[in-house]
Amino acid sequence: MRPAAWIGLIALAFLTAYSVCAAEEPTPHGLTLPAAPEPLAAARRIDPHQDRPRVAVISDIGNEPDDQMSLIRLLVYSNELDIEALVAATSVWQPSTVRPDIMHSLVQAYGQVRPNLLLHAQGWPEPSQLESRIAPGQTGLGMAATGLGRGSPGAELIVRAIEKPDSRPLWILLWGGANSLAQALIELRAAHDPQSLEAMISKLRVYSISDQDDAGPWIRQTFPSLAYIVSPSSQDGQEYAAATWTGISGDLYYRNGDGADPTQVSNAWLDQNIRAKGALGARYPKFLFIMEGDTPSFLGLINNGLEAYRNPSWGGWGGRYLYRTPHGETRA
Repeated sequence: MRPAAWIGLIALAFLTAYSVCAAEEPTPHGLTLPAAPEPLAAARRIDPHQDRPRVAVISDIGNEPDDQMSLIRLLVYSNELDIEALVAATSVWQPSTVRPDIMHSLVQAYGQVRPNLLLHAQGWPEPSQLESRIAPGQTGLGMAATGLGRGSPGAELIVRAIEKPDSRPLWILLWGGANSLAQALIELRAAHDPQSLEAMISKLRVYSISDQDDAGPWIRQTFPSLAYIVSPSSQDGQEYAAATWTGISGDLYYRNGDGADPTQVSNAWLDQNIRAKGALGARYPKFLFIMEGDTPSFLGLINNGLEAYRNPSWGGWGGRYLYRTPHGETRA
């Protein structure tokens, strides 16, 4: 048998990504999920309501502007989320450099605007708390940079978040390569018995912005029960246009969503409405390819009443997910 991953049928408005599924069967909730063996039980799980979902971000920030854009977006929703780790990572686009300094600078800018944010809502974390949760991940590319004795501060942050006695699921948001998560899982596998490890794996929910190193496929093969949302892809970007997260672009760059209107947002509009608004807005960069390509990883966690995070097949901002086995991935 092969492990499966959640594949976006539609992740956001403007985009449809097509996928082939196994035979399907109705559920008591009126949903339709693929018929699946027991290892795919995660597909049928419905998570409880969470006032503040737990998140850990792994980002190749510094590679291009969209990670910085998405982190700014995340910070202005940080009163609705529990941010437990901000890990600066590598990817195929940034194979030997990590930039936690950018994360620190954005949190410092957030600290300058936090008094104003507190006029509108409560729950904004202290900048010092967020600063303490920033760390560099693996400094090399992919699985070649992992293994026992090759840990990083970022992988250790992830280990601590996974081991934390908290009943809420932990969302791992992969904006770059996945090898810092792989390193954390390697260390957890060495430190815990299989039953304890499986209990920790059962609390994880991974949302990956495609595959940006070879660690994602390794994780899915090695830990087949892990809930993993991704549009699997080659690492050269050639298959990105088929991924659901590209819908955030409004079709300006990938041109893969009929009816999308990208004229509503431009760098000129951003200059007037975002970059001119305080210290954090001033750090919002000009986009090169698409805006906020990593934001889809946490849009579903924002409480808009739909609670799509409880099961990926529920309708969210722009659609719902199907469960399928990625082609060519076999059980380890």
